[in-house]
Amino acid sequence: MFGMKRRKFIALLGGAAAWPLAASSQQAKTTVPRIGWLVTGSPTSYRLSLAAFRDGLKTLGYVEGKNIRIEYRWAEGNVARLAELANELVQQNVDVILAGGSVGAEAAKQVTSVIPIVAAGVTDLVEIGLVASLARPGGNLTGFVAGAPEAAAKRFEIIREIKPQTRRVVVLWNPTSSSAKVECYVAKEFAAANHLDLALYGARDVDELSNALINLPESTPDGLVVLNDPLMFTYRKTIVDAASRFRLPSTYYANLSMMEE
Repeated sequence: MFGMKRRKFIALLGGAAAWPLAASSQQAKTTVPRIGWLVTGSPTSYRLSLAAFRDGLKTLGYVEGKNIRIEYRWAEGNVARLAELANELVQQNVDVILAGGSVGAEAAKQVTSVIPIVAAGVTDLVEIGLVASLARPGGNLTGFVAGAPEAAAKRFEIIREIKPQTRRVVVLWNPTSSSAKVECYVAKEFAAANHLDLALYGARDVDELSNALINLPESTPDGLVVLNDPLMFTYRKTIVDAASRFRLPSTYYANLSMMEE
């Protein structure tokens, strides 16, 4: 799930859900734990991840609707809604928040310093300032790193292996995403060192993403690199279809072409 080892993630989340209940064994017996699910996408775009999540819970003895509840909050591709949705979960007083991506984790962290937060699908929790260190995160947030920002450079290497004469590459990214900002810095360093010309196409929402994809050919690129961000994950099929339509060699932070929409 979100590029992490599902079983380890579920174990961590299960432990986090128990933290607020540990103070009262009687309460633990009578109260059904509630998980706040906070993601940028929709039930459609995250259906495979959600199915895997529910399956992982079952392996630990948790069945939704019986001995655990999930409060769903879907941003439907609108990153600006995450703060509002995170606040709703806090008002619901959930026991733990599962926050998808760096933007989801940041939104949750901004509205609570008490409710445990498990971040999924982030690149570097330390780099974006959400935890003090991976070994000792401190505070109320923990999670799993889905990938290293340095991997962005590898995506350009793959493009050049596919098309050795590559000189100009379009970079599709969300300029409001902390993880994408870190990867963009790595991308610029690599491009400068390897004499590549970058065309940065920023997309903060679905409308900007659609516009960016329509205008891809204007840069006459040799390839496309997509940086890590929940918005890109949510609309992965749209991105893959556009790259295929324009016959652009493309690399992604995950194997988006193999994921169902």
